[in-house]
Amino acid sequence: MHVVQPIRFIHGKAVVFGEGNLISDQTTACCPAASQDGMIVLLTITVDGHGARVTVIHYVPIWVRPADFVVLPAGTAWRTDHGDAAALRASYRRTVAAVGRTSRIQPILAHLR
Repeated sequence: MHVVQPIRFIHGKAVVFGEGNLISDQTTACCPAASQDGMIVLLTITVDGHGARVTVIHYVPIWVRPADFVVLPAGTAWRTDHGDAAALRASYRRTVAAVGRTSRIQPILAHLR
């Protein structure tokens, strides 16, 4: 089962442990609700005289709608997808709780096309 896992900086290196699902057929009939969660990770890379390093990580929490496996941005889709609003909000909360939020690791709200 694929579920969202933490993002951490370990010894100065960015580590994305697990991005969850981007598309799957894992429904709550077989798997926990968290198996419908995922994220798209965006890295800010700084290059200077010391080399290249990841300085900031942003992530877009996504949710795979089980009826048709459409990938939706969990942080904003509830505004237009009222039928799935509760599931989208819950997915966003689960993803942020699992991944974390620090000054260098932040969720973002985005419209995915």
